[in-house]
Amino acid sequence: MIMRVLVLLGAALLTMGAVAVPKAATDPYRAPDRTVVQHDLGLLTAAAERPTGAAAAVRALVPHLAAFEDVAPDPARTALWWAGLAPTTRSVLLAAAPGVVGNLEGVPYPVRDVANRAVLAADLASARARIGAGSGRGESQFLAERLRTLEQVRLALQRAPGGPARSLLALDPTNGDRAAIAIGDVQTADYVDFLVPGMYFTVVDQMVDWTSTAASIQSQQQQWLHRFDDSRASAVVSWIGYRTPNVFTVASFGLAQIGAARLTDAVNGLNAARPASRPYTAVLAHSYGATAALLALQNHAFSADALAMVGAPGSPAQSVHQLSVPAGDVFVGQAVWDGIATSGFFGSDPAAPSYGATPLGTSGGVDPLTHLNLGSAVGHNGYFAPGSEAMRNLALVGIGRGSDVTAGTDRTSGTLALAR
Repeated sequence: MIMRVLVLLGAALLTMGAVAVPKAATDPYRAPDRTVVQHDLGLLTAAAERPTGAAAAVRALVPHLAAFEDVAPDPARTALWWAGLAPTTRSVLLAAAPGVVGNLEGVPYPVRDVANRAVLAADLASARARIGAGSGRGESQFLAERLRTLEQVRLALQRAPGGPARSLLALDPTNGDRAAIAIGDVQTADYVDFLVPGMYFTVVDQMVDWTSTAASIQSQQQQWLHRFDDSRASAVVSWIGYRTPNVFTVASFGLAQIGAARLTDAVNGLNAARPASRPYTAVLAHSYGATAALLALQNHAFSADALAMVGAPGSPAQSVHQLSVPAGDVFVGQAVWDGIATSGFFGSDPAAPSYGATPLGTSGGVDPLTHLNLGSAVGHNGYFAPGSEAMRNLALVGIGRGSDVTAGTDRTSGTLALAR
């Protein structure tokens, strides 16, 4: 109920223009300056390669790597850096600085999973012990919030019975604003999707739910692939990789710019970690998350094989032809009673015919392929309901089956019509 009130309030602010911001910016995406962090990465390497006391030297250096919290080293350079390290150096870094290694885009995903799980276990134990020992009021509140965040991540990592493995691709070791969990093997999957959230989706409150949504999409994808006699595999990343806005910050490009930079690193990191076997990559974005993705894609900061937007509050690009995505593989869905999706607050309406995106059905009906009844999406957060047309279509976009996406009911047959 609280979430619905906040979403409605956010929609009112966007629709009414309660906070004055430009509908588009001349160049809203800025590539980060990585000079400092690349230098710091060199210092970390030198510490890890010391002939004696390497682990202690690394641990002493880590607290001074504050720049890593805002800007990550370049994924392509990081991949080359990691590949060139001696096994002993890697071992030192993994043991002495798991919070750094686990969040470096370009490092192999199995290594990052091990590192981030080590940080998660250590931080959980530390938070519980400090709460048990008692502390001041301010610290107690911080620790309680931190513990809630870590517990959300721990629960989201739990593998469903019979389901695919889950891996922890990112975990903010400082304040818990960011985390990413992959459903399926992102190191080997043929299809990899990034599920990008919008406002109010935080690690502390939604990591479990967002990961469940990612797992549902991945499960549907595997069912579709089996139906199409396709032996390939998919992975979906539950990506809360930036601090999403609230009602007071949603009417600004600021957090979207940060989200665009972090999503850029995540997708480019995937390609850097798998240079010889790059997968089909799709971005499935909701609400303000679509704004973040569009900022990067308009500036060609990364490229994707497909993009699906639901509940998008406008696009800084004027058409699909300005995005680094094949024009025929950009999809947009808008649910009934979604005032945010129709606000056009951040630029042009991606659902307008002139924009050129393929409609992604959300209203429900009879599936033309399975003949099952599909539910409808209602409101700004209704796109992810189990058994809905929107979820069906998001799953298909993520495995390159745009030709099977539906877009409304055929009045003659009574079943959903294919979008193209």
